[in-house]
Amino acid sequence: MVERFIQDYADRAYSVALKLCGDADDAREIVQEAFLKLLKGWESAPPDRPIEAWFITVLRNVYMDSLRRWERRHFVPLHGEAVAEGEDAAPRDYLEVTPDGSEDMLAALERREDEDRLRRALDCLAPAEKAILVLCDAEGLKYRQISEVLGCPLGTVRSRIYRARNSLRKALLEKKRHLRV
Repeated sequence: MVERFIQDYADRAYSVALKLCGDADDAREIVQEAFLKLLKGWESAPPDRPIEAWFITVLRNVYMDSLRRWERRHFVPLHGEAVAEGEDAAPRDYLEVTPDGSEDMLAALERREDEDRLRRALDCLAPAEKAILVLCDAEGLKYRQISEVLGCPLGTVRSRIYRARNSLRKALLEKKRHLRV
């Protein structure tokens, strides 16, 4: 039964992880670690929750843990000199223009620009805000499912999504203002 779940859910798990972290290699590592935790904890999965909701909780927790590990490894103290790093060299994951030419170049460039602006604005959000928006808006989970994943009341989910969307709106407006200047 565990193997079947992993086979059926691997693509969706990768999709969620990629939307959370934005990097294909990191997403694969997060999914792999989450499935390992699933295998180890299959017997202790809560019987009153759908296994998908429990697994997304595990996946989200693995992502949050990876962020904390990254922050600890890349911590730069406020005193002393910090080495300036170059521009972000992470590969972009945007869709390419369709090979059959069904999308004109201008539309493709505009879509890429919008996707890039959205990605940068999402990256400005706190990890918890980004995670809840990915679960709701990108993955299409219902509020009740998100409530189960996060282990919090439905009203809390609604307020967190509201606040996260406001933060995203502000980040998008801020990015737009910087482009005009």
